[in-house]
Amino acid sequence: VKKQFSFAVKLGFAAWTPLILYGLWCVQNGWFMLPNSVILKGRLPGFLYERIVTLSSVLSISTILRNKSLIILALGLIITSLIPRLKNGQMLPNSQNTIQLIIGATSFHAAFISVGHFFRYESYLFGLGTLIIGVAHSEWSFLSSLPDKKRHRQKQSQILLVSLLISSIFLMGIRSMRALLLTPQASQNIYHQQYQTARFLSKYYNNATIALNDIGFPAFLTDIKMLDLAGLGSRKPALLKLENKYDIDHLKQWALQEQAQIAIIYDNWFTGIGIPNSWSLAGKWKISKNVVCGSDVVSVYAIDLAMKDKLVKQLQDFSMSLPDSVQTEITSQ
Repeated sequence: VKKQFSFAVKLGFAAWTPLILYGLWCVQNGWFMLPNSVILKGRLPGFLYERIVTLSSVLSISTILRNKSLIILALGLIITSLIPRLKNGQMLPNSQNTIQLIIGATSFHAAFISVGHFFRYESYLFGLGTLIIGVAHSEWSFLSSLPDKKRHRQKQSQILLVSLLISSIFLMGIRSMRALLLTPQASQNIYHQQYQTARFLSKYYNNATIALNDIGFPAFLTDIKMLDLAGLGSRKPALLKLENKYDIDHLKQWALQEQAQIAIIYDNWFTGIGIPNSWSLAGKWKISKNVVCGSDVVSVYAIDLAMKDKLVKQLQDFSMSLPDSVQTEITSQ
């Protein structure tokens, strides 16, 4: 708006250079330009321009329509952008540009990124959107400088927007309250499942090669060589998923090549490709009132069958230190 093109180019260069350098470093070391989590958990429709434009539009609209909070936020931003704000008879372009930027970010987010549990992805949109709508509302204190007819139309638009703003805050409040109330239980879930998994691995397999599909706490607390079957922390399954070639044979072969000793996984994450028959189930842990983990049951398999009896014994011993609410099911040796 201020035609500061040189500053815009310099700012863009400063913002993009670290990302590009990091991406090139990743490629140089055999990884992808973007993080695995962005590639696999995002919803990139493809690299052809036509596919991106067409599918992103469809995904954006469908995602917004499925989320009441996003509907209210999008409507509030659009209406705000259509209503001119004046100060002493002059347009106020800064808030207008910011609104348009947030509308673009909301559309981009809805098209390519998930909207989900505990506001884990989209909270920034609601914070920025609500703030800028409030700023726009405050600018309407200059309505008295408008002619009567135009002032009346602006006043009607103001009432509509305030109603949308209140609705948005109410819907966000419901989601926020639900997330807040569930946080203690979610924390207990993580402690009962993910933390105990990490404790088990740290005690018995701290330097071994282990196959996992939920890597958070084990990656943080142990020194295992980790095979991330979900692909977020390992390149091979991520590449196979992108090529639609990830199947039970590739899974089995990869674990054997890397000499993985055991696997700790959610069975329901592998309903599509299956679990290798050569893996022998040693036991299961089940948590109660799950609200955040990928499954309430985690299964422990012996990939190296020579270790099956030892693994069963380890699970039996470790079960004595598990929280009382964690149910254990251990196979016979």
